[in-house]
Amino acid sequence: MSTSVDIAIPAYGAQPHYWWLPLMERYSFWRRDIPGRLIVSSSAMPDTSKNMAVGSMLGNNDSLTSHNRNRLVDEFESEWIFFIDHDTLPPVDALPRLLALQRPIVAGVYYHRNEPHMPLMYRQQANGLYRVVSDYERGSLIEVDATGMGCTLIHRDVFIDIMNNYVRLVRSNGTSFLVHKDDIADQPLASRFRTDAPVVFGDERGLHYVEPVKPFVEPNPGKRTEFPFFEMEHGRTEDIPFCERARRVGYSIYVDTSVECEHWHMFPVTGDHFAGLRAEAKLSGEIQAAIAPGGMVS
Repeated sequence: MSTSVDIAIPAYGAQPHYWWLPLMERYSFWRRDIPGRLIVSSSAMPDTSKNMAVGSMLGNNDSLTSHNRNRLVDEFESEWIFFIDHDTLPPVDALPRLLALQRPIVAGVYYHRNEPHMPLMYRQQANGLYRVVSDYERGSLIEVDATGMGCTLIHRDVFIDIMNNYVRLVRSNGTSFLVHKDDIADQPLASRFRTDAPVVFGDERGLHYVEPVKPFVEPNPGKRTEFPFFEMEHGRTEDIPFCERARRVGYSIYVDTSVECEHWHMFPVTGDHFAGLRAEAKLSGEIQAAIAPGGMVS
């Protein structure tokens, strides 16, 4: 039996035909040898009423990419899920090449749409912030601490292991979040935050705090809420917490930099843009660390 892969596109609004058409060419090529479905969240293909490529169209437009990713994880049925963002175009052979590596989490590389077009892959520093991995051999397979999800292949076991090791809790303001079971104390603290509910001591970034929480309960009986593998908190994009949790339960994260994607803006950004600007910056001595939005260091 062939390995199956569901192609998952978290998006919102309608994407232009000049992105969909080349993506569908790639999709048709992949489906020659790799079975699976195309599942799309909060998006529409041109002429959707007549297009039979989409196996599942999850409606209700939602601009939160984290929510859309969680819905797609809840929906996918195959052994693997291959995330492709609505502004990312992988090379034609991206899926078979990533699949052949047989790594539970492996991504292609794509580059920030704005100059200096840094690659969206990171290593965590001692202070908990993330630094862009910018000095690497182009075309190599490298291990990173986090990567963007725009072209990422993930095995089903990763999600199962995260669910088995994390607990979903609810804050007093009603928001829910995930905490590793090892970070929960069952005994109440003698403080103004005293509570008989579990108390959180820390998270993957090494922060320490205490607040009253309670176990998550489905708000609508009979209707299951998607597990929040991807969350946007602490000013960070949803890919960072997911990577932290995957690493916490024992998975390594790899990026095959030979699988270079186009990152669409007004024009597609590729590795050539980054390589050219990096070479210029090295010659001029302008390369230096700077804290970017979301607590990352580039």
